[in-house]
Amino acid sequence: MNFVQPQKHILKRPNPFINRSPVAKATLAIVASFIALSGHAQPNNPAGSTASAPAAASAPLILPTHTLNKSLFNLGLEHALTLRGTDSSGQVNFGIRQDEVVESASFHLEYTLSPALLPQLSHLQVLLNGQMVQSIGLPQAQLGKPQSIDIPIDARFFSDYNKLEIRFVGHYTLECENPGNSSLWAQVSNESRLQITLRQVKLPNNLAQLPLPFFDPRDTGKVQTHFVFSETPSLGGLKAAGVMAGWLGAKADFRSSQIQVLNNQLPNGNAIVFASAQDAPAFLKTLVKNIQEPTLQLIEHPSNSAYQLLLVMGKDAAQIETAAQALALGRVALTGDVTRIQSLELPAPRKAYDAPRWRNTEQPIQFADLVSSPQQLQVKGYALNSSITTYLRVAPDLFTWNSKNIPVHLLYRYTPTTVSADGMVSMLLNQNLANSFPLENSKKSQNRLFPKFGYENDQVSQKFYVPAEWIHASNRLDFEVQMPAQEQGSCLSTAPVEVRAELDPKSTIDLSGLPHYIAMPDLQAYAQGGFPFSRLADLRETTVVLPTAHSTAATEAYLNAIAHISGITGYPGTRFQLVNDKDSDAIGDSDVLLISDGQASSLLEKWQKQLPALVEASAQSITLSQRALGKFLDLWQGQKKAPPSSGHATFQGSGPLAAVAGFESPLHKKRSVVALMGNSAPALDLIAKNISNNVTNTRFMGDLTLLNDKDIASFRVQQTYFVGELSLAQRLWFKLHEHPVTMAILGSFLGLLLSFFIYTGLRYFARRRLEQM
Repeated sequence: MNFVQPQKHILKRPNPFINRSPVAKATLAIVASFIALSGHAQPNNPAGSTASAPAAASAPLILPTHTLNKSLFNLGLEHALTLRGTDSSGQVNFGIRQDEVVESASFHLEYTLSPALLPQLSHLQVLLNGQMVQSIGLPQAQLGKPQSIDIPIDARFFSDYNKLEIRFVGHYTLECENPGNSSLWAQVSNESRLQITLRQVKLPNNLAQLPLPFFDPRDTGKVQTHFVFSETPSLGGLKAAGVMAGWLGAKADFRSSQIQVLNNQLPNGNAIVFASAQDAPAFLKTLVKNIQEPTLQLIEHPSNSAYQLLLVMGKDAAQIETAAQALALGRVALTGDVTRIQSLELPAPRKAYDAPRWRNTEQPIQFADLVSSPQQLQVKGYALNSSITTYLRVAPDLFTWNSKNIPVHLLYRYTPTTVSADGMVSMLLNQNLANSFPLENSKKSQNRLFPKFGYENDQVSQKFYVPAEWIHASNRLDFEVQMPAQEQGSCLSTAPVEVRAELDPKSTIDLSGLPHYIAMPDLQAYAQGGFPFSRLADLRETTVVLPTAHSTAATEAYLNAIAHISGITGYPGTRFQLVNDKDSDAIGDSDVLLISDGQASSLLEKWQKQLPALVEASAQSITLSQRALGKFLDLWQGQKKAPPSSGHATFQGSGPLAAVAGFESPLHKKRSVVALMGNSAPALDLIAKNISNNVTNTRFMGDLTLLNDKDIASFRVQQTYFVGELSLAQRLWFKLHEHPVTMAILGSFLGLLLSFFIYTGLRYFARRRLEQM
């Protein structure tokens, strides 16, 4: 095993002017001068003098530390870990960032043991990456009671990717023993906590390491990044920032991301800085004057070289956007600390529904496409009570109404034993039981000790159907296998046989034939699927509208929204249009993502009749909606539709209030508007935090979601409209189902008409037969 050696606390800071390009030297001098003048430099640095930089560089550098404190639940253990038998184990996996090194660590273990265990023969073992951390004895007096222990972990045991394993060795008698006895158990709480002290490690200024230090695949936490602009950034600079937000969001995936904006100042950490000759932070204006091409540059943070700044530069806004697109789309070879983009050829526009993270629903989807490795489709143990979990993402607008059930074809293999006939297999879709059947195929005998893996005749095939309405934008599929331990008898010395079960990667779920058609507005489709903007992964039919005098809060809301959508599609949004609310004529035929930070907006005032809610800093206006349909009309319509608005209520309040509203675009039919509105900066932040949370984003529904700092409430206020395509027969049948009385009358009429034709025909044939007699 390769151990990661702990770093010393104090490192010598290398001279920043050794082996660096002239541009890098100038950049460091300018930035260091600004930080010193603004009071952000280290106290022992002379203010503003670039000549003093080499002297400051020789001072010892104390690299920052922070403590990571995560429960086993945070590391992926959804439930308490129950270990059974004489020898069983469970594990969690986690990573250590490449720019951090472990200095110290401890594990707070909470556990409960069976009171029937023999203390002198039973114990728990804690291992990290196969190395024994500690063996825990079991005092007789504490058996059956919840216990806890703090275990120090040697920092040398950690690596980039880590496996924390808890193993249970248990015995209940000194004589003959049954390994499957129900008294052999231990339970580990998923509230057990791993605490790690990490020290920052200085990375080289090499663009080839990107997306480090802003994103590290080893880190499963939220991706948090600072974007730095001038005091009043231009729309062009903000468009480039949106492209970079999409790049980070696509990388973040399930982790989600959070972008914070700073104007004319640097954070105490890594940051991405946007600058052009006309629009640059004060500390980069001198440098940017010499930039003539789209440029990407990675430099040290002037006040702490443990961190880095990525400079996205150009002589104008168009060049900044080019630099951002080149990085986001991987269209440039990155090496060294500076890269200049001579030319950029954008890829072909994306086609509808071809997002990399969405499965193609035009053909059966293989389970191999849902995992990164076939090993993720396998389970093993002396007894099986395990689940194989996969995740399926599809477009949010699949039309499942009155659709045929979804066919599933499962192929699996297992190690047959004397008790495998007692095993069960269950398939769950989004926690709903889809089907359950005996593990052993009743149609053929499985008498061999080990099946010949790889031959179709040695695997079990099960075909069944699941309801189409269970399919969502993001789906979880669980393949659960239960197989009891073999009865060895109480006085047999043979070791139990480890059994395995494997779901064949060629197993399929078939969503083909489902059309794309959805009732809008649908805020759940936006929260969980980025729809309608995500229909085209490059966002080329999306327009983002910002307030004319946009605040920092509005900028953050816009960047986090682009990152959220790109995280869903897996592709950075690069082709969207960014305009001010006064430039509504430029919106064109596109879907609109509208940001409002509480300031008066001419566009919102113009669209107020379509808005289900209007939130401003001084007052909040909510469209009132009351049930006005009688029972007879409900019967006639077949379903309860949202009644027309009956007025507005306007009120004032001092607390944060945010709203996410959806409505049909007043500019073009079948186009949608999603408005993110808040009466303050904390209110807009509520939207980003809750919409990126997989628990709270399920509460975004209908056409209006209201948020405050304590609750989320959703409503259906306005009439729906439909977007997508259906065949003529499907559309006719779908429209008719909304009117059951009409369908009954039409059906009766058609029945009478058919009866008339049949009666007339029979009379005709009877008359002909009589004439021939």
